[in-house]
Amino acid sequence: MKKKMIFALLLSLIAGSVFPGPMVTPVQGAGEPAKQHSQAARPQTTPVHEMIIFNDYQVAGVGTDGLNWVKHNEFILPPKTPLDIDIVQTTYQARPQSPNQNSMQVFLDQRELPEFARETHGDTQQLRWQVPRFTIPDSQLSPGNHLLTFVVRDGSGRSSSVNVSFRVESEVYPLIFIGNPADKVQLAAGATDHIYGKSGSRSYYASVPGTWKLSFKENGRELLTGKNQTFQTGGLVQGVYELVFTPEDVNLWQWHATLHIGFVDLYQGEDASGQKLSPGQKITAEKAPSTVKLFAEVPGRWWVNGTGQTLTESRQFEVAIPEHLAGVTLAVQYTPEAADHSASTSVQIQVPGSVHACARTDGNVDMDILMRNNDKSSLQVERVNLSPTASTIKVYQHPIHEIWLATAADYLKQQDEDSEEGPGVWVVNNVVADAAKLNWDHTALELSKYGRGRHQVMYYSKNSPGESWCATVQIIEDSRPIPSDTSCDRLESGVVPPSAQMTLKGRGKTLTNGMTVTIQSERDWEAYETLELSATHAVMKGFQRRKLVKNSKSDLRTITFPDLVWETDTTRVGERVEYNGGLIASENRVEVLYNGTETIGMIAPTRRGEDGGRDEGEEAIALRSIIEQAGSKPGTYTVKVTNKLSYQSCALENYRKGKRKVIQTKDNVQTFTVNIVLP
Repeated sequence: MKKKMIFALLLSLIAGSVFPGPMVTPVQGAGEPAKQHSQAARPQTTPVHEMIIFNDYQVAGVGTDGLNWVKHNEFILPPKTPLDIDIVQTTYQARPQSPNQNSMQVFLDQRELPEFARETHGDTQQLRWQVPRFTIPDSQLSPGNHLLTFVVRDGSGRSSSVNVSFRVESEVYPLIFIGNPADKVQLAAGATDHIYGKSGSRSYYASVPGTWKLSFKENGRELLTGKNQTFQTGGLVQGVYELVFTPEDVNLWQWHATLHIGFVDLYQGEDASGQKLSPGQKITAEKAPSTVKLFAEVPGRWWVNGTGQTLTESRQFEVAIPEHLAGVTLAVQYTPEAADHSASTSVQIQVPGSVHACARTDGNVDMDILMRNNDKSSLQVERVNLSPTASTIKVYQHPIHEIWLATAADYLKQQDEDSEEGPGVWVVNNVVADAAKLNWDHTALELSKYGRGRHQVMYYSKNSPGESWCATVQIIEDSRPIPSDTSCDRLESGVVPPSAQMTLKGRGKTLTNGMTVTIQSERDWEAYETLELSATHAVMKGFQRRKLVKNSKSDLRTITFPDLVWETDTTRVGERVEYNGGLIASENRVEVLYNGTETIGMIAPTRRGEDGGRDEGEEAIALRSIIEQAGSKPGTYTVKVTNKLSYQSCALENYRKGKRKVIQTKDNVQTFTVNIVLP
């Protein structure tokens, strides 16, 4: 209402041909109307700007002498404020009875603004036009001095112009510091403050008193407020927040910034244009040997678990893939500079190729096994000079406390003898071991950190990659068995698993090994949406009890052992059945591959119970869900099932002048694949 009254008053003054000079009070403290600056006089027939108004403040007009006056540099526009402009301009007929035209052009700093060009027409001798208000957005008005030029033109090409200079104020914000102001870590308005990790907190300090508000960026929901120069966010979880500080000084602008809590984004490639990787994501190397390039948004520390590859203060990292690590998984760790381990993130690299079962010929290195039974005891040598073997090496400890596999026992215990093979790369269950599971110079592996069960261990010397070792070590949480006569007892040999084919069953459909199915319709999906596995597996029937000492009437002690049998029928996927003392065991795992290389889904045993026990896995393969989560891209999706059936074997072999028992665990590994094609 106020703007309309002021503008109406100005128009009434012009309509009465009274031009005593502008009497509008200047805005933004510009003071009283200053000296009027006249521009060139013009004949009565020359187009004229009668009035130019900025945000209801008149900056140009016509004096009683018919000349334009202009208030240069008197109008000051606040920051982030659009400029409303009102103009009254007049043109005259070039000759009687001829059409009259009144047009306008606007130039900002000598650059035309065509969006504001307009015109009107009439048949009167004097065409007076009150131009509709137009607005220059604040995004086009940067802080500093500016010049606006207004041109009025009639139909005969006669024109006149008025130049008006003005100034746009700069934003003045309070000073905000992260932590203590003495640290001089200033956070600019509109900036983003990063806290790396799953959670975090922050302290801020303002140079002037005011009010703080912390809210969720996504929905604006208020989380915390405060009124002081200091502000504590308290503990915050991973997410994006907005922090606003409103100073009590009205001459200062409201300050705001973004607080981002989370991990640094990693990319596969040389920059952020590559594939974005989520924490823990597994990618596949092209081949072995090769390199995989990784990129982080901020410089940081990189290292590859167990291999010795490291790099600091870098955004780019090239992971070298050695040929002898074909078939294993590498873990790459990244931590931003100046951040602690809690801010670390990692990705896994699957190296193409197959890891073959260990054999006596796999390597030329011997290993020692050492154990510590409790924190107060010292390391004791359990086994020495273990060569690579296809047999399972059994280690007993109850309870499991500390078990080491070392290249040289004396070096690990006393550091008084050099390890012959030196530091190495250790691979356990096809995954490179990280430094937390190795000793100070990577010459020994703390195998007990992997828990009970069987673990395939491979060692490659960093000094001489041709020197290696491979074997399966089974950690059994039990006392060492009592020695028996040189004969195989029935409890020392398990039943050999039957030979039976695996199948996958959908809704009314059965898939056999090597089949390919093309999904053409929703009905096809209904048949293969979920798949059940039918395979041979171990089943726990209960427990059996027998006397510890056979044929003894005085020693009535008994032992209890699990009663396990083989069955071939529907079984759960990702199931493991492996009980301490059991003579047979089974486990299966399912992997879903896209176009044969990219792993998009994995169902595998993830834990062992207190007694070895059973990992139940899942009822079926949710195939459609896995493919949809990967984007349902056209291509071939391979479902690979690996079913491992293990049994204990006992045999007698000639040894010196007699016989000795050789007890080992043998594995029958079955594989099964089907292809699902999305055209």
